[in-house]
Amino acid sequence: MADDLDDFLDGLSRFASFLPADDEHPLEILVLRGHLLIEEELRNLVMKKCAKPDVFRFQDRTSFRGLLTLCEALYGPAIPTWLWTVLRDLNQVRNSLAHRLGDQGVRAGVAGILKIFEERDPTYAHAEGGFLERLNYCLSSAHVELLKARTS
Repeated sequence: MADDLDDFLDGLSRFASFLPADDEHPLEILVLRGHLLIEEELRNLVMKKCAKPDVFRFQDRTSFRGLLTLCEALYGPAIPTWLWTVLRDLNQVRNSLAHRLGDQGVRAGVAGILKIFEERDPTYAHAEGGFLERLNYCLSSAHVELLKARTS
């Protein structure tokens, strides 16, 4: 139990070191860093379920989508359904950003992610903070859900 708590707190600390709530990052940095931190946690989730983790450890080329699909198959209902949708949408936004300089679809894609949070939690819709702060909250919430699944 203590190891799980330490892992959870280490995960929170790692997220906060790259996306601190008090710094304002440009949209692109929030998307890219959030995506990488979540991808790292998806990899951790897969590693937890592996009978031979060292065999999978070297599969660094496994795509985000591949990790996401594998995690959904392994964890299913242990992780809320809304999170799978958010993570698929985040991956689309990140891919759009990575392949098209100045893509206008990035902001629209992020707005779609924010909408999922608004529908999931009506009080969130009235939360203070602008677009970037709300995105940071969403990324943090998604990351916490993955941490909870890994440390439970």
